[in-house]
Amino acid sequence: MGRFRRLAATRGFTLIELLAVIAIVAITATLVFSAMSVAKAKAKEAPCISNLRQLGAAMEMYRADSDGAYPLMLKNLVAASPQILPALRCPADDGPGANKQDTDRVGSKVSVYYWGPYPDGYRDAITAADTNHGIAYCVLHGRKLPNSGEADARLDTTGRVLRLLADSSVHIANVGFHCGKTPEGVTIEFRSEWSLLTDAPCTNGLLCDAAPDPCKDSRE
Repeated sequence: MGRFRRLAATRGFTLIELLAVIAIVAITATLVFSAMSVAKAKAKEAPCISNLRQLGAAMEMYRADSDGAYPLMLKNLVAASPQILPALRCPADDGPGANKQDTDRVGSKVSVYYWGPYPDGYRDAITAADTNHGIAYCVLHGRKLPNSGEADARLDTTGRVLRLLADSSVHIANVGFHCGKTPEGVTIEFRSEWSLLTDAPCTNGLLCDAAPDPCKDSRE
């Protein structure tokens, strides 16, 4: 009997037992990496929220000196408050600047988008729909779409958007895509500027009537 006990004690793992251990380790590693990924994303989100609040404070100072008018472009705000420049960069922006147009205008990396010079009637329409609408936003905390081929970060990501509101607070929104057809019958998929600035239903046909229906983007 003693001999059989010694044999049992020195017996190695069976193949099934080894595979079970490997599977458990793999699942555990996946969960750990997933948790680390979420934590890293959150770590980049917090300073971006802080930056947007600084941007809101600078915007209020600008308006106080301009009879309540918003700056036409971000470069006008930077000219009035040069110290705001670092706040225009998001920690999640690992490229040359998500907002290429304003990066070129300002001469330094700009990661946020500003509602700026929209067509006549747009500001009135969005204010009527939502008095506390967004005035600037960062889309880099959403999910990057695979193989999108888009140069515009607003179309290259989906989901989470950090939105600076008119009262200088920051709102986190989930913004998906809208689908529709052009007059020529071409299907389009996009995130309208309206949907990035507010959750209110779009009432201005200039930038939203072409694609009114929420949908799942084909690139996801």
